[in-house]
Amino acid sequence: MNEKIWGEVRVQGKDGLDKDIDCEVLVIGGGIAGYLCAYKLQNDFNVVLVEKDTLFSKTTHKTTAFITPIQGAVYATLIKKYGKDVALGYYNSQREQIKEYKDIIEKDNIDCDFNEAEGFLYTVKEDKTWRDELKAYDELNIEYEHVVISDDVIKKHAAKAIKFKDKPYQFNPIKFLNQLDRKFDVYEHTKIVKIDKSRNIAHSDNRHKIRAKHIVVATNFPIFDIPGFYFAKAFRSVSYVAITKVDQVLSGQWTGTNDSDYYYRNLGDNKVVFGGLDHKTGRGKQRDHYGILIKENYPQNEMVTTYNTIDTMTFDRIPFIGRIGNKNLYVITAFNKYGMANSMLASSIIYDLLSNKQNKYEFVVSTKRPYLRSFPFIFTVNMLTNVYYILKQFIGIPLKTSHSVKKGSGDVVWYKGRKVALYKDHEGKVHYFSSRCTHFNCQIKWNSTENCFECPCHGSRYDVHGKVIYEPAVFDKKEKEAYYK
Repeated sequence: MNEKIWGEVRVQGKDGLDKDIDCEVLVIGGGIAGYLCAYKLQNDFNVVLVEKDTLFSKTTHKTTAFITPIQGAVYATLIKKYGKDVALGYYNSQREQIKEYKDIIEKDNIDCDFNEAEGFLYTVKEDKTWRDELKAYDELNIEYEHVVISDDVIKKHAAKAIKFKDKPYQFNPIKFLNQLDRKFDVYEHTKIVKIDKSRNIAHSDNRHKIRAKHIVVATNFPIFDIPGFYFAKAFRSVSYVAITKVDQVLSGQWTGTNDSDYYYRNLGDNKVVFGGLDHKTGRGKQRDHYGILIKENYPQNEMVTTYNTIDTMTFDRIPFIGRIGNKNLYVITAFNKYGMANSMLASSIIYDLLSNKQNKYEFVVSTKRPYLRSFPFIFTVNMLTNVYYILKQFIGIPLKTSHSVKKGSGDVVWYKGRKVALYKDHEGKVHYFSSRCTHFNCQIKWNSTENCFECPCHGSRYDVHGKVIYEPAVFDKKEKEAYYK
C-alpha cells in the first residue's frame, strides 16, 4: 500500500547541483531536522541545504509525529548512567519543544493540525523495568496517575498504564514544513559522498564542491565514520506501521516501555496509526510483519496503508547533537524514534553553537558525553556483531545458488564463481552485484518484506539494482545483468 499519510510535499529545491558553490553553512540532509536547522539559521547566515533524494521523502514522511517527552522506559536508565540532572534536562528539553513549535506556527500563521493529546505509557507486564521507570518519574517530580485501560485493543497488550499531567502534542509535519517561510537555497538529488574535514569542503557525486565555513550533517545516520565513531555508538532499528479505520475513537498517544511494544495514535477522521515489532535492521525474521501487526491489533478493520520506518538508535536512548572533532563540523543524529521534538531541539543547539551562545540543553545530548564507558558490554557486543558480518562477507561461502532464488525475490548466492547479491525479476532476468556493503564491508542480506537488500551492521539499504536507498552507505553498487537459464 505505502501511501503518503501526511499529504504532498509542496516545497521543492533545485534539481541537482550543477556547479561549485560557496556558503557560510552547509546542511546535509533534507528531513525535518536538517530543514528546521536551516530555517533557524537563515536570518543570520548564508545557508545551503542539500538532499540526495527529495525533501522529506524518508523518515519525516513516515513519522507518527508525536511531540512528547514520553519515550518509553528511558529516564531510569538516564538517572543510573548520568544522574538526575541529565535525566531531568532531557525531559524538559523535549517538553519545551512544544512551545518552540507553537511560536513558529503562530509567527508564520501555519495550519498543520497542531493539537494537544493525552499521553499514556503502558507495560506488557509489571516487571522491574516498569517499577524502575515509575520510581524515576517520582525522583524527577514528573506527575502521572494510574489509569484503567478501556480501549479493547490496548487492553490485549497492556497490564498496567499511567497518564501524564504534561500533555504531548501531535501535528501534520508535512503541512507544517510546507508553510515555513524559507529563505535558504535547497538542492535536491545532490548526494554528498565525501567531506574534506580539514578544508570544510563537501564533494557531491557529480564531482561538484561546496565550500562552507560550517558543515552540519543531519542525515538519519552520519555519512562519515571518523571523527565520532558512530558505527560503534549507534545502530539502526526498523518499525512496522499501519493505519486503520476505526469505529471507536482512540484516546491520546500510547507508548510501551519496551522497544518492541506496540504504539498508537489517533489521526482523526476515525483513523488510528499503530506500529511495532521493532528489530535491528537486517536481523529480523523473514516473516509477514504487516500480517502479524494487523492480526494482533485490528484484524477485522479496513487498512488504509502499511509501511515501515528506519530509526537510528543509541544505547542510552538520547541523540547526539553538537560539534564534533573539527570545530566547524556538526552532527544531528540518533533520535531514537522521537525525531519531532529532537529536530527542533537540534535546530536551537546548532544555532547557538554557530552564534557562540550557550544552550542550556547542549550538555544533555552532547557528542562528548561519557557514552562508551557507560555501556561497555553493549558496545562490545555491537562491535563483535559488526566483525561477524564483515568476516561472513570475506570468509563465508553461501550454500545457495541462483537456482534457489524465486522470481521476484533475491538472496546472497554463489554465482559465476563468486559471492553476489542477486535478484531475479519476474521475467527471469537476474541482476547481481557485490554482496559487500560499501559503507563498512559487512555482508548485506535480502529483505523479503521490502524487496531490497540491507546491511545488518548499520542499516544501509540497496534496491534490487544496487542503488543506495538509505545511508550511511553513499556509493551505489555496480550492477550486472544476465538472463537466467
